[in-house]
Amino acid sequence: MLKEIFYGNYKVFYKVVGSENAPILVCLHGWGGGLNSFASLEPFLSPKYKLIIPELPCFQKTDTREPNFAYSLTDYANIVADILKNEGVSNFKNDGAHDDANVSNYSILAHSFGARVAVQPELTATSYIITGGAGLPPKFNFKTYLKIKLHKFFKIGRGSRDWQNLTPNGKQTFNNIRVDLTENYKSIDKPTLLIWGAGDNETPLYMGKAINSLIKTSSLTVYEGAKHFCFIDEPMRFANDVLLFLKAWHRV
Repeated sequence: MLKEIFYGNYKVFYKVVGSENAPILVCLHGWGGGLNSFASLEPFLSPKYKLIIPELPCFQKTDTREPNFAYSLTDYANIVADILKNEGVSNFKNDGAHDDANVSNYSILAHSFGARVAVQPELTATSYIITGGAGLPPKFNFKTYLKIKLHKFFKIGRGSRDWQNLTPNGKQTFNNIRVDLTENYKSIDKPTLLIWGAGDNETPLYMGKAINSLIKTSSLTVYEGAKHFCFIDEPMRFANDVLLFLKAWHRV
């Protein structure tokens, strides 16, 4: 079912798949993704879980007008929190300040850029599945460094196709979200499953291993034949790993 909320004056779409009374799994797509990013997993996960799949602003079906501001990671996290509120899902930490009935009881599955949003303090999931998660600084690469310097000095090239397609505020949004989230990852103390493709060139395996060391409650599973989109490369295996993980922690 396709639904919508407004964030400020902008319409944000999201999709709900699965039983209304099933446990909640929020699925956060990567940069440039959309409502159908997790289509390969829906048939396997929706019989057990209510999937809430936002399409975050700047992408695909969501309001394509030029925003009058650039989004931050806090904005994106607040959008997800607003969607949870619209679905009647609690988003409070178990800190003794709220009744048990009002404490968060949802999990997050996040890919790439989606992980940047998932680890923001505005969201309080009870468990996480992170695949190809972004947010750690890359290792120094001299060829990349030189390419960037030449581009800035001589104005060589116009950037990637994704960059060229962005509006001015979209480009500022892109700059806003490229921050070091080491401390955010380190602060996670909930059960976390990390799934990484051994051949991931976007967020290489060393990042998955680093996140695994930062999140003390995490485990890392590596798919030898997969790249950045593990859940598309091996959807049945991926879904099975997710279901086993969630069943172990939540008995569902």
